[in-house]
Amino acid sequence: MYTASDPRSTLAGSGSKPEAGWVHTSFFGSQLALFYGTEPQVSDAGGETWIARGQNFVLAYSKAVAGGSFVRSAQPDEYAVIIPDAETQVEVTTAAGAEVVPGYSVVFVPPGDSSILMLTQEGRVLASLGLTYFKSAFASELEACQRFAPILQSAAVAISDDLGRLSRNMSVDVSEFGSIP
Repeated sequence: MYTASDPRSTLAGSGSKPEAGWVHTSFFGSQLALFYGTEPQVSDAGGETWIARGQNFVLAYSKAVAGGSFVRSAQPDEYAVIIPDAETQVEVTTAAGAEVVPGYSVVFVPPGDSSILMLTQEGRVLASLGLTYFKSAFASELEACQRFAPILQSAAVAISDDLGRLSRNMSVDVSEFGSIP
């Protein structure tokens, strides 16, 4: 596997390779969460929320209405809130205070009590990515934000672009996802 001059060649097990066709049995195949094709798991005065589980996170996708509030009590770790639409505006409240957050934003909410209040008439909010690893992997929240915020923002724009392309090229109605350029 490694050349004799590579120090890794002396590590235990470095010369053995898995058998051809061997598959790790603790992994599962990928799954798709088609929020538009299923009923929401939560439907209340705050809006509708669909919940999907990833391998190391839970995603809550909400179509919220003005005044809708999503509250977390005694949250054990930080979580991310993604506002994928430019016209959506929310207020995030934590023990440190309240902050109005515009669309096309990513917010990392600290552990503890928090709430997300929808300020605009309606909008989409994605939240609750389990980020315990990220907190322990970085020296500060600022470092994590500087590294991942641009990536998550570009992902939100790319998803919107892909939905627009699908809508134009396949005559698929994606109007429930908000404005598509």
